[in-house]
Amino acid sequence: NKRFPNTILLHGGTGMGKTTTARMLARYINCATGDACGTCPSCRAGDASPDIVEMNMAETRGIDDIRNLIGKSKLAPRFNQRIFILDELHQLTTQAKEAMLKPLEEPAKRTMWILCTTNPEKLPKTIIGRCQQIAVEAPTVKEMVQFLIGICKQGGIKITKEDDLPILKHIAERSMGHSRNALQILETYIA
Repeated sequence: NKRFPNTILLHGGTGMGKTTTARMLARYINCATGDACGTCPSCRAGDASPDIVEMNMAETRGIDDIRNLIGKSKLAPRFNQRIFILDELHQLTTQAKEAMLKPLEEPAKRTMWILCTTNPEKLPKTIIGRCQQIAVEAPTVKEMVQFLIGICKQGGIKITKEDDLPILKHIAERSMGHSRNALQILETYIA
């Protein structure tokens, strides 16, 4: 029915795909066909879309940065929604966290906030209470192996059961459920 919450909080460990999930969700929401078609104007804009603003709060964490975002949130979107992806939200200063309450409580029309954090316990309950929370959990070793097999196939790397599957299982175990870690270990192994 194309109804989405105004604010989503994605939380989970480092390297689990919170920000990637936020980006995918933003593209899905703004797609003209609703399925991230890759051909509509919004999908073709990709990362350059004027309606998707992504910021790392570890780098831009002050009250002025949040006020600037709040000002941008009042602008009409070009596509379906103006979507703000705020990564590492727990890094905001205390004043900036307080300033976030107003746009989360009374979001501008056709505006959505996707908040990502590794430490939801560092966020005020007043922010958490205004969000639909989604826990991003670590994949199992079996799921991670399947992920790595898919990456290898995309890269044209042939996988054999007897030689490579034990190595991929070892990589999956060493990554401790972190996709980013698994990819880095796989890249090292391939090199």
